This record gives sequence, structure tokens and C-alpha cells, in this order.
Amino acid sequence: MKIIEINLLPPEETPESPYGIRNIAILVLSFVIIFWLILLALQVNSLKNEYVRRKEKVLQKLAVYRIQKQKIDKLQKKKADLEERYKLITEVLGQRITWYDKLSVMHRQIPEDTWLSQVSMEIQQAEELQKEMQKSILTRKKTSRVKDLEKNVQPSILIHISGYTSELPKVGELIANLEHSPLFEKTRFTKIGNTEINARSAISFEIVTQVSGLRSNR
Repeated sequence: MKIIEINLLPPEETPESPYGIRNIAILVLSFVIIFWLILLALQVNSLKNEYVRRKEKVLQKLAVYRIQKQKIDKLQKKKADLEERYKLITEVLGQRITWYDKLSVMHRQIPEDTWLSQVSMEIQQAEELQKEMQKSILTRKKTSRVKDLEKNVQPSILIHISGYTSELPKVGELIANLEHSPLFEKTRFTKIGNTEINARSAISFEIVTQVSGLRSNR
């Protein structure tokens, strides 16, 4: 005998089938949401790993940059020190005129057909100091005035030049050239005479000039 089930409940009270469209839709939507959340979590984790990786690279680059910056700072400091030394040396050398410079200038002032046979130097005390020293010799006591003059007054540096030339005007030209040079002053001749060089007549001369600046770079 076949049993037939008859549902006598009204439709609104009839229990919903688990395979109903609504339940299936909710189930599918739940799976979609879960899948989306999993993808989102994976993406967030991937972004986090990428952030950590990039942060490590940035930190490494910063460490290298700090090392390079320290080297650059040291080089810049060394450069500044060298520039300061160079400036100081340049200033000192710029203010200092060597004997090589003086002799080179003297050589350029020599006219044609003029030859130097001897050049000598004499350091002469200032006239005021000489007078005070003579007084101290008489009194047999070195005065404070002499000490002050020795300390503050530079001696004169005289250059004695001997030579010969073919014509007398050449001597005047040499004196004028030395007098117009900024390195020499008070140039004068002390002796002029006739002589013979290799059986040829010539003019011998002796000139005295004073080094300007009153500073001996010995």
C-alpha cells in the first residue's frame, strides 16, 4: 500500500527547504565573501611583505648613504683645510719676493752690449741706528734706543754691480731701468772708467742700488 503525504499547513508556515533558492543564494554569497576576504588577506599580506622588503632596501641604502656622507664630509673638511693652507701659502708667497726674483728683474734691466762682471750684496744698518751705536760705543753701554732700533728698524740691503759696456749711455740706461723697477731704489754709479776687453775699448762701471721693501729674504 502506497502512503501519500499531504501537507495540511498553510504556505507561510511550511518549513523552508534547505535547497531553496534563497538558501542557495545566501550560501553562494557567503562563499564569495569568504573567497574575497581570503584574497584580500593574501593581498594585504603580499603588500606587507613588499613593504617590509622595500623598507629593508631603503634602510640599506640609507646606511650606505650615511657612510658615503661621512666620507664626503671628511673630504670636504680636508678640502677646506687644504684650501685654507693654499690661501695662506699664496698670501705668504705673494708678499715674499725672493732673491731669484730680484736677480731675474735685474737681468732684464741690462741693456744690450752690457755685461756684468760682479754682483755683491751689503747689509747696511739704518743711519739712525748707526748714530745711536756710535753713541753707545762712546758711553760703552747699549742704550734702550739702540735695542728698539735693532728690533724695529730693518737694515738697508745694498747691491754692488760691476761690469762693462760698449757705450757710456748704456750705463745711464741701466741706472734708469733699475730705478724704475719696483724692487730697487736709490740707484747711483760710484765709478766709471775706460778699459779694454779683448783688445777693444770699453767702459767699466760700478753701480750701487738699494733693495726696496727693506726686507731680506735670506
